Amino acid sequence: MIISARYIVPVVGPVIEGGAIHLERGRISKIESSWQGRAEHDFGDAVILPGLINTHTHLEFSQLQSPLGDSSLPFPDWIRSVIRWRRAQDEATQDQRTKAAVEMGLQESLRAGATTVGEIATYDQIGDKLTNASDDELTGSGAASGWPQVVAFRELLGLGPERVETLVELAQQHLRAETNAIAGLSPHAPYTVHPELLERVCKLSATGQFPIAMHLAESREELQLIGEQKGRLQQMLADVGAWPDGVFTPGTRPLHYLAQLQQAWRCLVVHGNYLDGEELDYLAANRGSLSLVYCPRTHHYFGHDHYPLADALARGVRVVLGTDSRASNPDLSLLNEMRFVVKEHDEVALQDVLEMATIRAAESLGLEDDRGSLQVGKRADLAILPIDNVSLDPLDVILKTECEPLGVFVNGCLTPLN
Repeated sequence: MIISARYIVPVVGPVIEGGAIHLERGRISKIESSWQGRAEHDFGDAVILPGLINTHTHLEFSQLQSPLGDSSLPFPDWIRSVIRWRRAQDEATQDQRTKAAVEMGLQESLRAGATTVGEIATYDQIGDKLTNASDDELTGSGAASGWPQVVAFRELLGLGPERVETLVELAQQHLRAETNAIAGLSPHAPYTVHPELLERVCKLSATGQFPIAMHLAESREELQLIGEQKGRLQQMLADVGAWPDGVFTPGTRPLHYLAQLQQAWRCLVVHGNYLDGEELDYLAANRGSLSLVYCPRTHHYFGHDHYPLADALARGVRVVLGTDSRASNPDLSLLNEMRFVVKEHDEVALQDVLEMATIRAAESLGLEDDRGSLQVGKRADLAILPIDNVSLDPLDVILKTECEPLGVFVNGCLTPLN
């Protein structure tokens, strides 16, 4: 199959005008810089770019019409609203509801050009559905089903030492499951994960070469909890019976967690809203294993301090993008996240924003040899955006307009969208 358009944006090289891409068996076999022949799919005035990579989602919330709680709530109180929402769900229809929510979230992600999605899969609500090779709806590679590729980070929650062995076994079951999804693990956050569990998950990642994801430095309340063992977050954990004494050493900082997480093969440090300069430098020095996930509109929803994006990039941190969930975001469009970044951080180059959702995102997951840019040998994961104004630069079309994808290719399979 040959596809062509006015512009091809490889990401890792200069923009190609009037070229074409040859696809064979779900891979890019050739890229023409000048094409005069016939193409099976000539998209005309359009931009072809790599399929976007959304590194952080919680798809269980995809059926929500608006975020949970209130953005003015302190973070621990917002977590209480999430707990209340989960407890209010009908256990008898839990699996059915979850499957429908995940389907809806994957469809929404695909419509916005995302062909790879990093999902925080909670074992009590996704279970085998996301990790069962026979369930093509949720785990298909894209060749048959047209779904995005899922990187399933099994969420691990347990601050008490008595939970460590159970959760390690759960993690190993997830990693052993036969699946078309890419397996990963998510030790949730410092306030929900025992230090021994975190250490063992990092070692499993280093040995098995799979990615992990951990929420870190998400709120000031978290910093107070790990450093002083008090505050609203500590009280919330005590109220729900999840606060064991003696877990944290006074004076603990996010830096101590980064030192553990860098032992993993690849680790997504999710949010990092309150990392200091020393911690950002540590991320930069260890970018081979550590990446920082910025969720722009979720960050804005909670009214956090201005995100130090330009500072992080200047220090050499690999920053990537995620949508988080509809519990704190109006939609799951990674394109909208990218465009929000352009508006909020006008000092950041457009090329940097594009790379945060493509090649750098692929690197963060250990998938850079397979996707994230348009290069011969890589998966044919592509997004096609229309051009309404042919005088615009292709990066302006992608990042400064409101155009939505005409279609996407996942593993060489076209899904028309408009």
